[in-house]
Amino acid sequence: MEATCQINSGAISPDNIIDFYNFRFRSLHALSDLHGPNSLQTKEAKKLLGGALIELSKAFTKAYDGAVLVTAVCTDVAHTRRAVRSARLPRQVTTPTTPAAPSASPSSTSYSADYAAIFNILLWFGVVFVFTLVAIVYAIMDMDPGRDSIIYRMTSTRMKKDN
Repeated sequence: MEATCQINSGAISPDNIIDFYNFRFRSLHALSDLHGPNSLQTKEAKKLLGGALIELSKAFTKAYDGAVLVTAVCTDVAHTRRAVRSARLPRQVTTPTTPAAPSASPSSTSYSADYAAIFNILLWFGVVFVFTLVAIVYAIMDMDPGRDSIIYRMTSTRMKKDN
């Protein structure tokens, strides 16, 4: 609410320079974790936050004479982000005590961490190789031995004259 009061008091003036404001509200996740996502407290907080965003949007629209874009992004990144990537963790090597029989199910196939990179390298090398081969074949098919090649000119018994 303090930001809205400052905007309405004339602290911001339109000057044809792009301005970017970023407001982050972190307390809604904690409230949702404490009371639950469908609790009365969480619903009230969402309603208050929505009202504050509408009021802030109106203040920015008034301050910039309508030449403003206000967006709100709601994300659950605090709950979905991993602190450490699992691919960077050192792998634990375990030795089986009894020999395991190979499984025939497709879900038991394990790939290395470099599988995607190797697949992309081989795929795009193959695509480039095929198009290069097609271009070379087309160039050879389109070649006229009497006019296009220096080899045929130099091996003839008499020199041909170009016009």
